[in-house]
Amino acid sequence: MDGIEPRTLAEIIASTSTSKLAGLLAADPSYKGRAAERLARDILYRLIQPQPDRNQLNLPL
Repeated sequence: MDGIEPRTLAEIIASTSTSKLAGLLAADPSYKGRAAERLARDILYRLIQPQPDRNQLNLPL
């Protein structure tokens, strides 16, 4: 995960469900912490997944 591009990270955050992001605004510190962990796991999972080459056409073989 060396050299994570800000654009890639921004796309992941922007496409994250509202409920995961809303949990970060909770008043309860333990709930906020769990929401942050869920968001972090989701981001890491999506960064590890192979990303399709944006310059390639998605054509069936």
